[in-house]
Amino acid sequence: MLFYPINLPLPSLVTASIEVTLGLTIILTSRSPFSFLTPRPILVPTPTTTRMKDANRFMGMLALGLGAGYFAGSYMPLEQNQFVHASVPIRLGLAGIMFGVCAVKGRKGMSEEGFWELMALGVFDVVGSVIVAFSLGPGGVWDGKVKGWESL
Repeated sequence: MLFYPINLPLPSLVTASIEVTLGLTIILTSRSPFSFLTPRPILVPTPTTTRMKDANRFMGMLALGLGAGYFAGSYMPLEQNQFVHASVPIRLGLAGIMFGVCAVKGRKGMSEEGFWELMALGVFDVVGSVIVAFSLGPGGVWDGKVKGWESL
């Protein structure tokens, strides 16, 4: 069989698709994929040197790898997909780190754009992980483990 079903909750499917698209765009162009909307750099700094282009491409590879990870395991039934289950506490933890950085550094210790981008990513991760947790089971799945792991 060449094509497998994609068994992902809608928020994970949207997130993975965006990550893959953004990753490929940044790898190929080494600049912000939103540059057609505004001249301000969003998520990726405007490269002024070759080294910045390289660093941007590394960020694109990271985004591509994160999104591809969801798709690589999406053939499994959702209730057995450990990757999706584990993403809930990981995304909540990352959001906590993002909010912590914003709280410690503050708006004066970061660029204005960087502060608001980090806050927006944190909110996106919290909302996405809560939706995914509730889509995985009644009452939510917060520990990151699939059901039945105790018997192994």
